[in-house]
Amino acid sequence: MAPQWGQRCEAERQIRQKETLMNSPDFSIENHGSILLFRMNTPASVRWVTENVQQDAQFFGDALVVEPRYARDLAAGIATDGLEVS
Repeated sequence: MAPQWGQRCEAERQIRQKETLMNSPDFSIENHGSILLFRMNTPASVRWVTENVQQDAQFFGDALVVEPRYARDLAAGIATDGLEVS
């Protein structure tokens, strides 16, 4: 028996979501002038932030808020640990 239309659409959506995650860098950086947002795109990036960022860090939605003076060192630390930043 063929899957129902809704089931097929949901399965296709899940496949596209997995493909997007596979093609996305672990972190995406958005420059907003006085702050940068480090967006966590993968479970590995969420784990990295949990293990390496202070408890009192500021978040904007799902993004880590970073002052420009700290961004370069943070990105270097992420890359050193084998995660991709773009």
